[in-house]
Amino acid sequence: MKFWLRSLAVAALLAPPALAKADVFDAQTPSDDTTATENELIHRTEQVHDLAAKGGVVDADWYRISAKGYSSYEVVIDQTSANVTPIVVQRYASDGTTLLDTSVALSTIGASRTLRWENTNSTASTQFVKITSGSCTTTCNTTAVYRIRAFDTTYMIPRFYNNGPDVSSVVLQNPTNGTVTYHAELWSDGGIHLDTHTVILPPRSLDLWTISGSAVANKTGSVTVTATAGYGELFGKITQMELVSLGGVVNEAWDHPMLPKP
Repeated sequence: MKFWLRSLAVAALLAPPALAKADVFDAQTPSDDTTATENELIHRTEQVHDLAAKGGVVDADWYRISAKGYSSYEVVIDQTSANVTPIVVQRYASDGTTLLDTSVALSTIGASRTLRWENTNSTASTQFVKITSGSCTTTCNTTAVYRIRAFDTTYMIPRFYNNGPDVSSVVLQNPTNGTVTYHAELWSDGGIHLDTHTVILPPRSLDLWTISGSAVANKTGSVTVTATAGYGELFGKITQMELVSLGGVVNEAWDHPMLPKP
């Protein structure tokens, strides 16, 4: 019995290391090899995949994402293995063939990539993200791995108040090293879209503007902000000025912070 147990232990030590398990999304039906995929990216999706070739055919991982109206999104690819780099990350329209954009590097190394975009329309749009290897391609095995994460990067400011002499002002800062486009959408208390404020913010700059105009005159409501920035990269608030009579006219002010989706 002791000899048999020792033999098993020796065999285990001499056995070659097991390869990583196959990507489960490649094995299911439908797989993630085409736009028929049912693997959907939502806020805070986080998955690990491989790009192992099958029979000498390049593996392509497809993801479905519903870009809701007046919203913005980010997809991050990181933890890429050496044999999969440079990884190719592309976003396609609902037809699965119209290329909308290609990822950019998150650093000078270029191994980690990001896609960032806005849907400034009122309606949702089904889109696709496609990922392939730019290196091992037809020779990739199960060690050609990467991590994918998805974020809804839309911000929310819960309150603005424009009534008579009372006014609201928005402060929004871009502390990053890149230029950012943002759209502030103004909504009534009943959820009716009132107006849009669009700005291109250079790196490390600040935008300060007063909510004004006929569309928001004597209105109260909320603000949502979409941007071509990464999740949580921007900072902002609404500063509320109100005139209150307390034995005379006195200015009161308070802030409502701009918050990312939790």
